[in-house]
Amino acid sequence: MTRSNGKGVKIAGGITFGTLVLAITLYFTLTDRAKESGVAKATVKMQVEAVEKRVDHLETHASETENVLNGKDGVVATVEVIKSKIENIEKQGVDLKEQNRLILQKIDALPKK
Repeated sequence: MTRSNGKGVKIAGGITFGTLVLAITLYFTLTDRAKESGVAKATVKMQVEAVEKRVDHLETHASETENVLNGKDGVVATVEVIKSKIENIEKQGVDLKEQNRLILQKIDALPKK
């Protein structure tokens, strides 16, 4: 090793000790960053796979849910049947009130003794 003009220690062929240290530092910095990047990519990949699995699960049950809501015996059809029956009962109640009113009128119209 020789020193040339006080600018750094030359190892061989004009390569200084500082240049070698800089190269080694850059190498280890880049490999550390690459490892961190690899870990980050793996984490993102795992999260994406978890989301894909969840979406697949939801798609699997979407048709079942649709049938429960809108199928022949689904909630919507059942509610419509119940509404229809309630409307019929209400109409029957109105008809019974009218019949009762007419019966009371006929009773009132009967001759009194």
